[in-house]
Amino acid sequence: ISAPLIVYIAPGEREVFEGWSGKGVGSYTGPSNSTSINVDSNITETANWELEYLLNVSSPYSSTYGGGWYKNGSTVNYGLDNSTIYINSSSRLDFLGWSNGNKNISGEIKVNSPYNYNLCNAKFCEYKQ
Repeated sequence: ISAPLIVYIAPGEREVFEGWSGKGVGSYTGPSNSTSINVDSNITETANWELEYLLNVSSPYSSTYGGGWYKNGSTVNYGLDNSTIYINSSSRLDFLGWSNGNKNISGEIKVNSPYNYNLCNAKFCEYKQ
């Protein structure tokens, strides 16, 4: 029996193989995605999967953290490394907020749907002295 390690369902949504659950004499239960079994009688093998969503945290001006693939229902901390970017001695970019409405430099989100895909993009405003 074998199963792929990852199955992509839609953009930002995938299933990750977790293991097999077997019932019957000679069946297999365990984490290997590929194994051999001897079928001498009726057995049942069930592939177990974990749903994951992609959280994309991005900014064109500063490093971010928190982006990646997460299990459905995970709570994730995300944020921006710098809230002010100095362009030169008279210009800077100041962080205004995330596209999900959070005005803080960091936040927490429960990843539970593909709608969280590409959720957080930082917005900046330029000031001149």
